[in-house]
Amino acid sequence: PAVMKAFHENEAMWYMCFVCIVWTYTAAFEKWTLHNTPITPVFFVGMQRVFQTIPSFGASLYARTEFIDIMFTSIPMLLVAAAVETTTAVLYYVALDYIFVSYVIAIKRGYGMFLSVMIGFFYYKEKLTFLSRCAVLVMIFGMLMIVLTS
Repeated sequence: PAVMKAFHENEAMWYMCFVCIVWTYTAAFEKWTLHNTPITPVFFVGMQRVFQTIPSFGASLYARTEFIDIMFTSIPMLLVAAAVETTTAVLYYVALDYIFVSYVIAIKRGYGMFLSVMIGFFYYKEKLTFLSRCAVLVMIFGMLMIVLTS
């Protein structure tokens, strides 16, 4: 009942369920693409960024006329974020090329979830219930079981 109440009160939870479903298929499709086409991980990342940037940039320009000013004042931060994101994306695709999709996703989501919870707790002062802490531990244990018991 508490879970359904949370979903009922916050539609963003439904968005994230949709995102998780799409990302699950995306990882499998990305591995298939890397194995069945001559595309390299670096080229794949570059093309994804091009196709993601064009609609995002256009929508931002349409939504906020001050977008150009914001963009130019944020260039150093954007360059650092782009460099980090590009590096991690390339490494993600290289990992997909060499290990099972289930391992890549387990590591990505398990460690990502753990680090997100820690950042949320220490930096944003988000409160975790006892049940939430137990759930995090179960997820980390599950991720380790997937990866280490091969």
